[in-house]
Amino acid sequence: EEKRKLKRQLCGKYCDEDDRVLEILRSVYGSPSAPRSFYLHFKEILKSMGWAPTQSEPCLFQKRKGKHTMRLIIHVDDGAVSGPREMLEEFFDELSHKVKITMCKEPRDFTGIGLKYDVKEGIMKLHLQTNIEDTMRRFKDYVPKRMFPTKTPLPTGTVLSPATDAEFEEAKHLPYQELVGCLVWITVQVKIQAATAVSMLGSHAAKWSLTHFNCALKVLLWMYAGRGEGLTIRRDANFNPHDCLTAFADADLAGDIETRRSRSGMAIMMGCDTSATCISHRSALQKTIALSTTAAEILSLIEAATPIEGLRFLLAEMGMTQTAPTVVYEDNQPCIAVTADEAKPMGEHTKFYDMRVKKLKEMQFLGLIRVVYCRTACMLADMFTKNVNAVVFERLSRILTGAGGTFQELRRSLGY
Repeated sequence: EEKRKLKRQLCGKYCDEDDRVLEILRSVYGSPSAPRSFYLHFKEILKSMGWAPTQSEPCLFQKRKGKHTMRLIIHVDDGAVSGPREMLEEFFDELSHKVKITMCKEPRDFTGIGLKYDVKEGIMKLHLQTNIEDTMRRFKDYVPKRMFPTKTPLPTGTVLSPATDAEFEEAKHLPYQELVGCLVWITVQVKIQAATAVSMLGSHAAKWSLTHFNCALKVLLWMYAGRGEGLTIRRDANFNPHDCLTAFADADLAGDIETRRSRSGMAIMMGCDTSATCISHRSALQKTIALSTTAAEILSLIEAATPIEGLRFLLAEMGMTQTAPTVVYEDNQPCIAVTADEAKPMGEHTKFYDMRVKKLKEMQFLGLIRVVYCRTACMLADMFTKNVNAVVFERLSRILTGAGGTFQELRRSLGY
């Protein structure tokens, strides 16, 4: 009888005549459908307030009022909004009457990424200091006493060979997969300079050796040494919102000694000649074995050009329509000639390559991209194809992360 009374007190009207209630088998919050359900609910609320999602990024909402625009990006139940102060205050007041929200006018992190910014100077820095420190505490017991951080994630020319059965048996107790998983997250978000090293480590996630694990620890030590550094975005008076994208594409022919597949590297910069930051990067082995440098460069070029089409569409929805073709720098002249109809077709007459060459020609014809030659010494994507030396690494990483220097300054310093 006491249990029945307790059920009625807890469940009230949800009990039936036989005092039966529904048992919750799983938390709704942890359900895979929970984020989507919340998004659909919040989307209807925003629509009723005059907001509209963009077609290219459904999580990005916009609301225009006269010459001003407010933008809201949501990630599950977290969000960040920008716009004029008066419009923001009006938005928060209206939203607080519809849903229960917690506002932070000066956020220090968003979705786990740390934020440091100076509104007056127009500088915002993105970092993962807390995440890197937590990762170091998790794996510090595995770091050898005589292992110290270096100036680069991995030494120049580092090549990781597949582990033998005996080596894997010796090292399988080590948390290699967990460590590489942490490194991947950090690299994708802010530590883009380690993309090549982490990509190489990730290819051995199924079967690793003690050498692979020690290399992963070296990358972690390098990240920890610069844990407060990340990406820097600057406000610049020379910024032209209608011509603000630049891309770089490069490839390392037969860079993987085991499969002899080439490694593609690409970087997309957003900014102007005096200030720019990498907003998209990639370092990965190509899916097929290229038989020439030109073939490898074409595959790398299409990987850099394809995301540009989507970015241009997104910027157009945000009122930043690109009025000129996006410049894609390439350091292989035969590749440029083939994709510009200035040379005979390649020797590899396969549908796989032919489709990519024709796609690049189409994008140039439509005015989406313009492929321009760039000396190898100035190629920013070079560090995404191989482990470069400390001097080149420092020079390129400062430009890519927006810490200092620009591509144009680099060209002038090298006499190009």
